[in-house]
Parts: sequence; C-alpha cells; structure tokens
Amino acid sequence: MKISEETVKRCWRNMAKRGLIARGDQNHVRHHRADRRPVVFDLRIPYDWFSNIDRINTERGRYDRLPLTRADRPPIAPAPAKPARTDKGKARPKKPASTPDQEAMERGNL
Repeated sequence: MKISEETVKRCWRNMAKRGLIARGDQNHVRHHRADRRPVVFDLRIPYDWFSNIDRINTERGRYDRLPLTRADRPPIAPAPAKPARTDKGKARPKKPASTPDQEAMERGNL
C-alpha cells in the first residue's frame, strides 16, 4: 500500500499532539555523519500500560538509564472524535450492468 508524504506528515503531527511520540535522545545517532544523521523519536508508552515495570526499570538501570515514572509517561490524550459520514444511511448508487468483456477490459485481462 502506498500513501502520500502529506499523509505521513499528518499522522506524525497527530501522534505528537496526543503524546504518542516525542523527540528522543539524539546522542544515540552521534556515530553517524552529521549530514546523514536521522532524528531519533521515542514511542511514549504510558506508565500504566506496563505490566512489569519493576523488571523494565531494573533493565534500564543496567544501561545507566533513568527509571520510568508516572511523571515521565503520562496517560495518552483521548483520540479526537471522528466526524460523521455525510452519506451515512444513504443507499449506494448502483453500477450499470456490464458485459463479461467490459469487466475483463477493466481488470486489464484483454
């Protein structure tokens, strides 16, 4: 599936607004040349979603990283309500009947 660059940008903006992603520690990519260095993002999983927070914080300590806290990982803002479809409840227009040859042409089989 292909999507446009604008769709990707819009999705990133929406995720950032809700607090799902944030800029991460850019030191992780300092070994790359400056002109080829990617931007590091963190996936902001809320504190309450971790079922084994003690094990995770122990593991983070092994790598000299700060433990996760509720202040660091607040709950995610609720998703905005989707607008109602304008055609909700309306019947779809029927396609005109086509011959088998026309259908094959549309699919590119002839």
